[in-house]
Amino acid sequence: PRSTDARFQSARLDLLQKKYPEAEAELVNLSQMNDPRGFSGLVESKVLQGRTGEAIQMVQTALAKTPENPGLLNALANLDIGAGKYAEAAGVFRNLLDRNPNVDAGLREIWTLRMGESLRRVGDAAGAMNAFNRASQISPKDTKPRLEMAILLDSTGKPDEARKAYEEILKIQPDDPTALNNLAYYKADSDKDLDTALSYAQRAQKSSPKDLNIMDTIGLIYYRKDLLDESSRLFTELVGKDPKNPTFHLHLAMALYKKGDKTQAKRELDAARRNRPTNRERDQIKDL
Repeated sequence: PRSTDARFQSARLDLLQKKYPEAEAELVNLSQMNDPRGFSGLVESKVLQGRTGEAIQMVQTALAKTPENPGLLNALANLDIGAGKYAEAAGVFRNLLDRNPNVDAGLREIWTLRMGESLRRVGDAAGAMNAFNRASQISPKDTKPRLEMAILLDSTGKPDEARKAYEEILKIQPDDPTALNNLAYYKADSDKDLDTALSYAQRAQKSSPKDLNIMDTIGLIYYRKDLLDESSRLFTELVGKDPKNPTFHLHLAMALYKKGDKTQAKRELDAARRNRPTNRERDQIKDL
């Protein structure tokens, strides 16, 4: 009866079977036995039930007693992210970093990255870039911070800087699928060095065979090489798998237009326009 491990495993099984009242009864027992897994399990149970607000309240109540507890602060920040409260999450991660300057480098990097991701979500590109730079300095051999920087540069209209960042990533991690794919896409989009682009995209696909964006890059390369049957087949498959993706509709329209099917191309452009394309894509849709 005093086995906390057995109670914890029983609660885990109940959570897996979505038997939340039974799981929470065991987790409350664990908490009363001073096992910290009881509290964390109760928080997880609330999240699994879509009751993230209650989970946040639980953590905040616990923090009122121990306001500098790093485990609780970390839990609160991650719950804030799950609730879409990115500004609050960034503030908590900043608090964690300020209060724990001597924490393990791996954990410090994670907190810094998460802060950067939260700042990016609220549109603070400069703050996010600073956080990613700091994370890269903490772990120079880890490509994750560099990848975040490259994606941020890409999304803020700095393709040349992003391209250089992806190239630096490949020097550290030659088979990074995101860096390979994005470099391949740059080449295909500018209609340059298509054989190298295809090589990069195929290497990326070996690592991530189900990634739709990599399939899209390969389709665009085929389009640039005038392999229109292959490209339209790929783009048709992509539109079927993700019908709300404006890029896939636009690329299918390009291939259909080049094949001479203007009527179907126009339908795909209309679909692309309805699905919130980027400003650049909106211009491409209008031009086509």
